[in-house]
Amino acid sequence: MNVYLIVCIVASFGISVLTNKFLLLYLHRKGVMDIPNERSSHKIPTPRGGGIGIVLGVLISSFAYSLIEHNYKFFILVAVSFIIGMVGLVDDVRKGLHTGLRFGIQFACAAIIIWVFDPIDILPLPSPLHVHLHFFGIIISFIWLIGIANIFNFLDGIDGYAGTQGFIGGIMLALVCWGTPVAFAGIIIAAASAGFLLYNWHPAKIFMGDVGSSFLGFLFAALPFYFKDKPGYDIRSQVFFAMAIILWFFLLDGTFTIFRRLFKREKIWQAHRSHLYQRLVISGMSHSEVVLTVCFFYMLLLAPLAYMAIGQHKNLIQWPILIAGIALFIVYIIYTMIRERKKRKLQGENIS
Repeated sequence: MNVYLIVCIVASFGISVLTNKFLLLYLHRKGVMDIPNERSSHKIPTPRGGGIGIVLGVLISSFAYSLIEHNYKFFILVAVSFIIGMVGLVDDVRKGLHTGLRFGIQFACAAIIIWVFDPIDILPLPSPLHVHLHFFGIIISFIWLIGIANIFNFLDGIDGYAGTQGFIGGIMLALVCWGTPVAFAGIIIAAASAGFLLYNWHPAKIFMGDVGSSFLGFLFAALPFYFKDKPGYDIRSQVFFAMAIILWFFLLDGTFTIFRRLFKREKIWQAHRSHLYQRLVISGMSHSEVVLTVCFFYMLLLAPLAYMAIGQHKNLIQWPILIAGIALFIVYIIYTMIRERKKRKLQGENIS
C-alpha cells in the first residue's frame, strides 16, 4: 500500500476523532440535542450530529485520493453522498425536514448517480433470476439508492450500531473489492467510523444523526455503480450482490419491520421501536450486547459469504449464500422472539 494511501486512512480516522471532540462541546452549547421520549432507546439528552466527523473524514480523504490518482469520477460518488449528508444535517438541526423536500433531493442525487454511472442492468441475483432489466433497471436503481439510504437511517437507533455497521461494512467492502478505488473507499469509511465509535459506544456521548446515517447508507448503495462489466465477467452485479450481503441484517431488519408494521396497519413513517435490534434492547439486552451479537454474525458468518460472492464461478455459490443469509436472519427473528417471551414470562411472575 502506498504511503499516501496510509496517510489518507489515518487522516480519515483523525478528522473523525477531532471533529467529534469539537462537536461534543459545540452541539451542547447550541442545544442540538436528542431529547428522550417514549420511543427512544436512551435516557438522557445527548447531542446528535456526530456523523459530521464521518462525512468530513471520508470526504477529505477521498478528495485527496482523487487528486493524486486523477480519478475524479470516483469522487462524484462521495460528493453526491455528501449532499445527502447535508440534507440530513439540516434535518438534525431543524428537528424535522419536510418529507417531500427530503425525498426530492434524494431522488435528484440518485438520478445523478444513475446518469453518470448507468443504471443497474442485470438483476444482482443468482441464475435463473440473473436477468437483464432493461428499462426496469432505472426503477430498481432508484429503489436501491433511496431505499438503502433511508433504511440505514432507520437502523441508527442504539449506541454503536450504525457506526459498527459502517466499520465492519467498510472492511468487508475493502476485502471484496481489493485493488480498486472502491476498496479504498471501504477502508476510509471504516477508519472514519472507528473514530466516531470512540464517542458513540455505549453509553454514547454523541449520536450519529441523520447527517451520518443517510450519508453512509447512500454511499454504500452508490459504490457498486462504479464498476463496469467486463466481457464474460459481470463483476458489477456481483458487487451489488456482495453489498447486499454486507448490509444484510440492516436491509432485512428494515424491510421486515416495514412489512410487519404495514400488516399491523401502523403508520410506517412514524417513529417507533419495532426493529429487531430495538426489540432486543427492550427485552433486556444492553446496547453493547446487541451490537456485539449482530457483529458476531457479520464478522464470522456473513463476511466470508460476501467475499465468496465475487468470482468467475459465482453462480455455484450465490444460491447457498442467499439461503444461508435468509437462514441467519430467521435465527435473528427467532432469537428476538425468545428473548421477548422470556421477558413477558418474567414480568408475569413478578406481578403474581
